[in-house]
Order: sequence, then C-alpha cells, then structure tokens
Amino acid sequence: MITQSTLRSLPHAIQPLTLPSQTSEAQHYYLTLLRSLAIAGTAESPFTTLGVTSCYPGEGVSTVAVQLSLAAAATGMRVLLVDLNWKRPAIHETFGVQRGPGLSEALANAGRQDPPIQASSIPNLSLLTVGNFVGDFNLAISLERMAGLIRSLHDYDLIVFDMCESAEAGPSLSLSSLLEGVLLVIEAERVRWEVALRVKELLVRSGVNVLGAVLNKRRRRIPRWLYRTL
Repeated sequence: MITQSTLRSLPHAIQPLTLPSQTSEAQHYYLTLLRSLAIAGTAESPFTTLGVTSCYPGEGVSTVAVQLSLAAAATGMRVLLVDLNWKRPAIHETFGVQRGPGLSEALANAGRQDPPIQASSIPNLSLLTVGNFVGDFNLAISLERMAGLIRSLHDYDLIVFDMCESAEAGPSLSLSSLLEGVLLVIEAERVRWEVALRVKELLVRSGVNVLGAVLNKRRRRIPRWLYRTL
C-alpha cells in the first residue's frame, strides 16, 4: 500500500546516469530497490513482470526502469527491458540501438514469429524497443495480443516495462493490469502525495498490483558526507 512513505528515495544527484557503466552510488540505490521488491514478492510465486509508471510525464520513469534493469542484470538475472512508453519512447536512444522492429511489430505479428528482441551491450540484458509504428499506437494495442506476448517471454527471470503515465484512465492502465506488479515513480517537490494516492487508487481500481512508490529526484538538504552517516 502506498502512503507517504516509499520503497526507495532516489536523490537528484544521480539522475540521469550514463550507460553502460553505473556509479557505485547508483548501484547502491537500485540494488537496494531491487532487494525491496524481492521482499515484496512471495517465495511461492515470485513476480517476473514489473511495470514502471508515474503520475505525470517527465518524472524519471525511463531512468528508473533502465537502472533497475541494469541492477537486476548485474546480479546474473536474465532481464528483458520493454519500451511500452509509446508517447515518449527512450530505450532505443538510451542504449544506441534501432527503434524498430520492436513491440509494435511483435503485436502485429503475434503468434506468427518470435518478438524482435535486440541484444544490448550489457551482459544479461536484452531489449524490446517500441518499434516503427505509424499512426495511433493506442489503436494498435490489443490486450489479448499483449497478454500472449508476455506469456511467450518465458526465457527471462525479470521483464521490466517502461510505461506511460497513469494519471488518466487509458491503455496504460489496462496494460498495467496484465503485469504481476507495478512501481509508481513520484517526482519529489513536484507531485503532491494526495495526487500520488489518487493515481494509486486509480491503478488499484483497474486491477493493478501496486508494489509501492519510488520517490525520484530528491534533493539533499545536507552535505553528502553527513547524509551518508545518518
């Protein structure tokens, strides 16, 4: 349940990060977040599909999705990062790969050929970019085909979905309900916690399993050396 507390608070100082390497500080924060998520799951039925969304655009969803994927891959997990943010796709630019073929082609050819998954420069991390869709991506989305695509991706230990914002009812909410868990990214000093609670309730009413919230871009008010001793 989301209250004013969060699973993890990510300081503004480490956002954004450069690929392919991470700083030791970034690794610390995202590995801690990864462990928190492992605790949130059950040993009998651990989740393998994780969505990352936000209340508004620009809160750092892509950064959190990418760095969480890197942290998981660094532990030896087989990770697939899927760009489901058709409004502002960023995964192909972040990793320097082709935008497509990708997710849109995978949905169009569902059941007829394997998804066009691309390798990344990071060990254990593969990518499914947004694809070269033309027109309204909302109309191209089929929940049935998406569910089938997710079921076909059984070779991975963790599949992370970089998603659009969820402040309004729409395809993003319906797609989130197909996943085993969703993280809500909240930008510090921008989003009021009342708004975050409203979005969380909207997600829950849509059948989404909200695992928790990540407070992103938090600004330190004290020196870093002192902060680390607290």
